[in-house]
Amino acid sequence: MIEIDTSQVDNGIVRVKILGKIERDDFEKHLAPVADHVIEEQGKITGLLIDVTEFGGWDGLSSLLEHLKFVKHHHKHVQRLAVVGNHTWQEFLPKIARLFVNAELKYFDQEKQSDAETWVGQPHDACCG
Repeated sequence: MIEIDTSQVDNGIVRVKILGKIERDDFEKHLAPVADHVIEEQGKITGLLIDVTEFGGWDGLSSLLEHLKFVKHHHKHVQRLAVVGNHTWQEFLPKIARLFVNAELKYFDQEKQSDAETWVGQPHDACCG
């Protein structure tokens, strides 16, 4: 399941917290409409902050496929992607994601969540993507 915080969408920021397993409907019914709205209104998502501190994987192959479908259709519109985690293995998520997305990516430990929020809201560096 995912929770979406839309309090900063006017600034192009979408915050997502993953709670347990990602379900098939999470992308199509919840995240895609928010992302599509921001892209339609602003032409891009300035920052996408994903909190994976409670991530429990995917609820089956169909959930993973929906996740990949979302990435395929939206990644070119995301300028910055911050991953907030609390496990050493999660530091590798941005490195893996770089294979699939154009966004500038960065990992933040859970204690640095406020740094992640600041970073995703900064203007995108035109030199780097």
